[in-house]
Amino acid sequence: MSPRILFSSILLLSSAVFAQKVPLPEVARNSAEPTALDQRQPDPEEGVIQLDVTVTDASGTPVAGLDRADFTLFDNDKPAKILTFHECDQAVQKPDAPTDLILVLDQLNLNPQDAAQAEKSLNEFLSQDGGHLVLPTSVYRLSWRGLSVTSQPSTDGNALAAEIAKKNGMRPILWESPNKGFNESDLPDLNSRLALGSIALEAIKKPGRKLVVWIGYGWPAPLWSQTYDFDQITEFSTRLREARITLYRVNAWDDPKVKNNNHPYDYRSFLEGVQEEKDASSAKVSLEVLATQSGGAVYGVMKYADFVKGRPSPDQIAHIVVNSIASIVAENSASYSLSFDPPRMQSVDEYHSLKVEIRKPGLVAHTRAGYYDEPVYYDQPRRIPAQHLSVAQLEQVLEQSRRKSESQLVRELSTIELTERMSSARLIAWESRLPGKKAWQALVALADASIFLDPPAAEIPALPKPTLAEQREQFSRIVHYLDDMVPKLPNLFATRTTDRYEEPKTPDSDTWKTARDDRSLHLETSNTVTVYYRNGDDFVESDSRNDKKANKGTRSLEAHGTFGAILTTVIPDAVYGNLTWAGWEMGKSSPMAVFRYSVPESHSHYNISYCCYPESLGGGVFQRLTGYHGKIAFDPASGAILRLTVQADLSEKLPLIRSDIAVEYGPVETGGRTYICPVKSVSISRGRTLRSILIWGESFQIYGPFETLLTDVSFRDYHRFGSTSRILLDSPDAQ
Repeated sequence: MSPRILFSSILLLSSAVFAQKVPLPEVARNSAEPTALDQRQPDPEEGVIQLDVTVTDASGTPVAGLDRADFTLFDNDKPAKILTFHECDQAVQKPDAPTDLILVLDQLNLNPQDAAQAEKSLNEFLSQDGGHLVLPTSVYRLSWRGLSVTSQPSTDGNALAAEIAKKNGMRPILWESPNKGFNESDLPDLNSRLALGSIALEAIKKPGRKLVVWIGYGWPAPLWSQTYDFDQITEFSTRLREARITLYRVNAWDDPKVKNNNHPYDYRSFLEGVQEEKDASSAKVSLEVLATQSGGAVYGVMKYADFVKGRPSPDQIAHIVVNSIASIVAENSASYSLSFDPPRMQSVDEYHSLKVEIRKPGLVAHTRAGYYDEPVYYDQPRRIPAQHLSVAQLEQVLEQSRRKSESQLVRELSTIELTERMSSARLIAWESRLPGKKAWQALVALADASIFLDPPAAEIPALPKPTLAEQREQFSRIVHYLDDMVPKLPNLFATRTTDRYEEPKTPDSDTWKTARDDRSLHLETSNTVTVYYRNGDDFVESDSRNDKKANKGTRSLEAHGTFGAILTTVIPDAVYGNLTWAGWEMGKSSPMAVFRYSVPESHSHYNISYCCYPESLGGGVFQRLTGYHGKIAFDPASGAILRLTVQADLSEKLPLIRSDIAVEYGPVETGGRTYICPVKSVSISRGRTLRSILIWGESFQIYGPFETLLTDVSFRDYHRFGSTSRILLDSPDAQ
């Protein structure tokens, strides 16, 4: 549909909007349909913490068919609201959230004879039922050569067995060769934990639940009095939870943790969550403890007394391994996924115990024992108090700046938040009156941050509110303006300067868990380019190689479409939303009329994107079609739009919680004619940062604290593309 036909349709519908709010029929939109979203995009309804729960009866049989009302969740013994609830059935695997089986063949901590028996037992499991496996299965091998894995999850057990048997058939993950890896003098318990951590980091990158079965007795556990790194304990808890790993141990061999310790080793003595650094010990990260805390279990438990009667035969070992894995798969044939929001915390690493109770008698729920609550799970309130000033009060501060150094003024401006909008005209009036460039930049950031507020009362003309009929007439002028003027805008080019403001860099001493204290904005980068408007679209010609290098993993706020596309998206959407009179404002030389609008997501064509997801969500760009609201300020006589604001309606659970754009338009003379073109835009976003942490020998990207970005864009030096030509005819008869 052409813009003219589209806006004619809008004009016919707008009278009904102002008369009464009635459902409107669909019309074609002058914008592309939204693209399909990544299946791993977060659900705004889902809680911050996700739990996988299995329910069994008295005989240990899994119970299916329960609903949300049957579950009660306790967080630190207090009832917690369950936000989302799903039943999971292995028989109906969903492509976006499958349950995977991960088998870990631990040959590092077994002697050669037991290691060979472990591999033989694993092969027996894989070859059952003609090699048909119930779940997509991966096999990891941990040995003195390092950690390796089969090529991809498969339900073909025979193919997996062949890949394991083939020399160099598995993909190396850690320690690719004996020369590059660890040697026998290294501590096996350390390297075993590195392997489990690496498996967790691999699993985080994939959706769905994972059943990790560790075949072997696990790593040696030093005496429980030995201290251990508290951060490592919190990381194991957090990453296993994020990866949705339920961990199991299957053992059929003599366990040196039992045989060699002076006192009988009972992992059940160490299951309580670690609250503080002083309580951290190596036994708290033993395989048995981590498995039980994840909601899993310890299979094939064999006491040293069992071995003095004689070692089990190879057939007995295979029986223990095969039956234990089969039992684990069967016990998880039905499970439930639920989510909840943890309490907001100010301190890091606060341990919370978890418990799930089932309303029906005789049923037992199995899930994670607890989690660590962190401040960065939410956007925290500003910790450094701000001065809330009117524009007039701010100007008093600026008047007094002559008695202050520039650094003092910059510090003071960074603590101020305006309660009113500071207009571009009032801002520009101070440019030459401030003590230096940094003070001017600080004032620009402060003024831009106020651009979505109402103006001071003195800048609101005392004019009567138009009648509904007058409002309809005013809106019809907007439609006619877009219908007549925007399509006729000639090919132009202009100079565009983009100033990007960011919060201070996070100190190296801060961890990913620490919320930011200082939210002041400082100019980070500035660039000037030539922007072109041609055939209804605006673009910048640049070196694509440099663009890729600059934009890789970089958050940006591009106000693309400020010349017309943003208008032809918002105005049709506004008609289908809620459009009301907002009042009068004083423009540059005359009063402007202002409409307020809001557009629900169901009728929105406003698509936002933000870089990027962390590896725990598969990476890539966050993209969402969202509802939004804002204001349209225009010349009531001509309908020319002079100011437009667009504020996205975003959930605090999303990686982007604010995405706002304001565009100011004004008369520009070029080629002997005057056109209404963008002269300034401000974009403000607030979203999660990404932090790279070094953990278990790998660099891994996760969410960090929230931060605000502000982009100030100005347009100047407009020129019109054009050419003059004369055609000389050879004769009067020439056509």
